[in-house]
Amino acid sequence: MNWFQACACQLHCSLFLGTPQQLAKVALTLLTGAATLHVQAAQPALLYIVPAVLGTVGLHSLLRGEVAQLWNWSEEDEEEKADAGSKPVTEEAELKQIEDDAKATAAQELKESRKRR
Repeated sequence: MNWFQACACQLHCSLFLGTPQQLAKVALTLLTGAATLHVQAAQPALLYIVPAVLGTVGLHSLLRGEVAQLWNWSEEDEEEKADAGSKPVTEEAELKQIEDDAKATAAQELKESRKRR
């Protein structure tokens, strides 16, 4: 088999069979079209964007060994961590914070009034 025959064979195979990626693209495109026709709604982007994003995130977390962390994540945990430093825990601490804020505001106003004189 010479070089031309090898190239012709590869060209023939790729034109009629395609690479696995091309076959997957065609299959997913047909599946998306069929799903769109079935539900009679024109939102095919959701049929490939959502699985692509979730699949990518899932694969990435699998490769990094963080599947449990991904699965158990919640937004409330993040909010509690962010608010832990700013929220007083008890009523006494809250009252102390209000008192400190009032003192700071009064001190600032006193300084400004002295500057105006």
